[in-house]
Amino acid sequence: MQVTFKSKDGERIIVKITDQPVTIGRSAKCEIVLRDDNVSRQHCRISLWDGEYIVKDLDSANGTFVNGERVDEAVLKNGDLVACGDTNLMVMGLKTKGVNTIISELAAEMAEKNQGCRTVMRKIVRQVDLKSGGTK
Repeated sequence: MQVTFKSKDGERIIVKITDQPVTIGRSAKCEIVLRDDNVSRQHCRISLWDGEYIVKDLDSANGTFVNGERVDEAVLKNGDLVACGDTNLMVMGLKTKGVNTIISELAAEMAEKNQGCRTVMRKIVRQVDLKSGGTK
C-alpha cells in the first residue's frame, strides 16, 4: 500500500507502507512527518491487521478523518482520503481479491457448510435486496 500527499512547498510525496506500523505526525520520531501546525506530534498510525490496513487516531487534538468522517479507527480502501490537520493523504495500491480468489473462497465455504449454489445465491440476493431497501 502507499499514501500520497503534498508537502507544504507543494511537492508530491509517495510513501510505501509495508507490514510494519507507520506513525504519522509532526514529530521527527514519526515515520511520516507532516509539517502542518494542525497535526499532533503523534497524530495517527496505519498498521496491517488480519490482511487489512487500519488507520487509528492517537488521541490527536484535531482528529483523524477518512473521506470526511471523523474516526477513531477505520479500515482503509483504495482511493480513501485520510485527513490529518490540513493535510490529505490518498490511499493507493491496496491489493484487492481477484475473481479466482473470490470463487475459490466461495467454493470452500459452500463445501464447508454443505450448501449448494442455489442456497448461496438466494442469500446473496436477499442481502442485496435488503441493502437496496427491498423487503425480502
